[in-house]
Amino acid sequence: MSKDKRADELYTACDSRHTEAEMERLCSVATRNRFSYSGSARAGCYYCMEIWEPSGMKVANFTDCDEEASDEIGNATILCPFCGIDSVLTSIDADPITEELLTALNDYWF
Repeated sequence: MSKDKRADELYTACDSRHTEAEMERLCSVATRNRFSYSGSARAGCYYCMEIWEPSGMKVANFTDCDEEASDEIGNATILCPFCGIDSVLTSIDADPITEELLTALNDYWF
């Protein structure tokens, strides 16, 4: 089965609101997301499927920046505080964050 046909079936089964283009967009906003994380009501990881409230959890680990350059830190990519993978979505970029959405993204990306 081709990746496109399998992906189409997953979108239909998991969340028919999201097209392949939307899945690509959602995966792309999981990078350079430190600003959106700090202002988000919820976050979720589409690798380990955890969903949490960012205000209650300090994220110490991020990537994609030089920690000495403060202008780059804001553009950093958050690493999931549960699994350490760079697959974190925020409710600013994807609302609502649901288990179904995370499952569809996990199936699509991984």
